[in-house]
Amino acid sequence: MAGHDFMDFRYGADGKMTGGSDGCINFNDPDNAGLPNCIREFDVATAYESVCDRVSLADFVVIAGEAVMARTATSYNSKDKNAPGSLAKLYRDQFKHGRKTNLGCNNPVGLMPSPELGCNGLKAIFHEHIFRETG
Repeated sequence: MAGHDFMDFRYGADGKMTGGSDGCINFNDPDNAGLPNCIREFDVATAYESVCDRVSLADFVVIAGEAVMARTATSYNSKDKNAPGSLAKLYRDQFKHGRKTNLGCNNPVGLMPSPELGCNGLKAIFHEHIFRETG
């Protein structure tokens, strides 16, 4: 879900940034067709309800994505989840809050990488849009 949220990040021709980790996913985009079932199956709404008065949906999606990556990392330590050198500690220490949830969700369709391109599709999204140089 976090990946589908941030991969719509783009620089416009005017240099203005759009999309990104804004808590807004276009569920009408066929690329996102499986997300509603996953969100229901893993009861993401209930998890968010417990913190929605303190955390924006945009920040929550990032936190949830980082938690999954930290928990599945080879450096995960079940006795000390924030052990020195762990991904969980890195994420915790470097997390920046304050993302605003985009309520408009005017995401264009077709911004996810093509699965037919394999890793090259994902690489193109990162190189052409997310990590591109800005002048």
